[in-house]
Amino acid sequence: MSDSDATRGEGRPEEETGAERESQEDALWQAIVENYGDRPDLTDEDLAPVGNQDPAASATPDAESGSDDVRDDPDEDLSSDRFMPPNPPALPWPEPAVLLAWVGVLGAPLCLLAVVVFSIAVPVFLSALLVIWFLGGFGYLVSAMPSGPRDPWDDGAQV
Repeated sequence: MSDSDATRGEGRPEEETGAERESQEDALWQAIVENYGDRPDLTDEDLAPVGNQDPAASATPDAESGSDDVRDDPDEDLSSDRFMPPNPPALPWPEPAVLLAWVGVLGAPLCLLAVVVFSIAVPVFLSALLVIWFLGGFGYLVSAMPSGPRDPWDDGAQV
């Protein structure tokens, strides 16, 4: 017997080993399906919507229930029991100079792009004003950046 015969499963052809493996796998899947459990038998009352129940029947508590924590109706509105975070505060408006700088950095190139794409005739003075607005806004935002490094232990999280 050669080494290749030993690796195939003691001299058996690989087709037999694959077929055995497949039949064992099929038997395992069949056992899982058979042992999965019985399906519940549902009646028309079980399938009725929750809103169609008799209000008098739902208002009377079950005296035999051992715990008040167990809910009889799983579809009951749980919004009163859940944590609802407060609405976040409105975003603050930036200072007028910062807002003007951002509009120049973002808006001026978009205006120039629209002029080029739609072939709009614009006076040279207006296009130069847009370029200066962009450069001035960018320069202001860079100069307004903090000059020192942040605290190395500050990860930015706020409680």
